[in-house]
Amino acid sequence: MRSDTPKHFTNCSTKCWGKHIRIKLHSTAPPHDFRSCHLVEQPIGDYAYSLARHACYDMAEAVRLAALQKSSLPPLAELAKKLGREEKYHQLHAVTWVKQLGNSTVEANSRMQLAINEVYPQAFSIWEPTEFDEVLANDGIQSRESTLEAQWVEQMEQLIRDSGMKIPSVED
Repeated sequence: MRSDTPKHFTNCSTKCWGKHIRIKLHSTAPPHDFRSCHLVEQPIGDYAYSLARHACYDMAEAVRLAALQKSSLPPLAELAKKLGREEKYHQLHAVTWVKQLGNSTVEANSRMQLAINEVYPQAFSIWEPTEFDEVLANDGIQSRESTLEAQWVEQMEQLIRDSGMKIPSVED
């Protein structure tokens, strides 16, 4: 988060397990309070690696935001719609460049394939469920991580094929 970001946040409320919880959609919490997937904690790497990571992550964001637009919490659904309109340009950038490089020269395809081979298995960390996965899904707030992961896999595999590359093997 940039230091000049407004110091505000939006709250959505719901009842979970009989407890009132708040979901902070934007916050200024200290860094140690944030959790992230392993993919975003990796070093930047070369351009192919960074682009592959960008594509995997932005495809995941698009899948999640599309699902959140159907949330039972109207403020969250509205925010997801707004964010989705912005996010589509990030995803378009990543998809366009992955396809361009994957389908261009032998060297570019080879570099992208090596990057996808490394990044794609790491990207599954995006979908690690939390202890709230079931209750959020049951309350209609957010889809289960496994449901979102399946949608993401379908879209990523299509992108990889459309880019002239092979889908990497993923071990559990």
